[in-house]
Amino acid sequence: MARISWKSLGISAWHKKEIMAFCRRYDDWRKELQYGLRAVSTGSGGSRGNAIGRPTEQQAIRNAQLRNNILLIEHAIRDVCPQMYNEMLDNIARGIPFGYLELPYTERDFYTIRIKVYALIAERREKMSGFDR
Repeated sequence: MARISWKSLGISAWHKKEIMAFCRRYDDWRKELQYGLRAVSTGSGGSRGNAIGRPTEQQAIRNAQLRNNILLIEHAIRDVCPQMYNEMLDNIARGIPFGYLELPYTERDFYTIRIKVYALIAERREKMSGFDR
């Protein structure tokens, strides 16, 4: 497998750190999302309207953002390397080193594939947010 680098993909050192930190939040997002949309009471009695209101709307928006972030990471891994989905997720989301993963790849090949995953995540994330590098 031909070696690629972050620089060859136009990803600066700061952008690399940003996208890696983004991926490390995966488990936090899953934990936060597992509680789902929870009803939020405004504490007012019947005359001030319903008890759902803006807090519930804000929670629904937050849940949608969490879901998008989670799916962004999962889909990028599946698109680049579906044959090692679980191992790649363990590495980029949980920091499990290559040496602890059981893969039929060399370390060099694994990290080359990982760069491709990160690059795809960065590209799709920027398209979602409307930013360009």
